[in-house]
Amino acid sequence: MSFSPVVISIILLIAGILLFINPAKANLALALFGHSVVEEILFNWLEISDSQYDLFLTITFLIFGLTALYIAYTDTFSSNKLSIKKPLLVLLLVLYLQFIKHC
Repeated sequence: MSFSPVVISIILLIAGILLFINPAKANLALALFGHSVVEEILFNWLEISDSQYDLFLTITFLIFGLTALYIAYTDTFSSNKLSIKKPLLVLLLVLYLQFIKHC
């Protein structure tokens, strides 16, 4: 059983709550959500991993993931723009989540 859809949905929920409560701290959560969704879908399309998503959920998560990445990296809500350290941290966290999922 895969917990990836549950984890990604929880990350989206946390990012959405942070976006409404304190937009300055939401960029990292939005980037984490966006990277994990896009990476999951890309790995599924390249047949590196097997995803449990159906077509509707894949399209929905892809739209939300790309929107979250756009918000996180363009500083749309005048929050703290991501530095070079934060995307590296996000990438490491996403790779860690993918590694745990496949073990």
